[in-house]
Amino acid sequence: MVKTIDTFDFKAQPSINQALVRDLMSGEYISKRENVLMVGNPGTGKTHLATALRFAACAEGKRVRFTTTTAMVTVLLESGSPSMH
Repeated sequence: MVKTIDTFDFKAQPSINQALVRDLMSGEYISKRENVLMVGNPGTGKTHLATALRFAACAEGKRVRFTTTTAMVTVLLESGSPSMH
């Protein structure tokens, strides 16, 4: 299922900074080689927003990576990263 910024209900999640999310949609963070981390309780729209950012970036021909915190920690643990021990 394609999730875009147009289908996200900001009214249902008033604590989310809509201006910041819309600014991120420009993709400037990619040009600056910055990461976007979304943290929050389950059901707050993190995956929807991350998918919307990914969709917008791909529409601009940019390469993106989407992962969960669990997957990222697993990779770090399996790599033997000293910061994870």
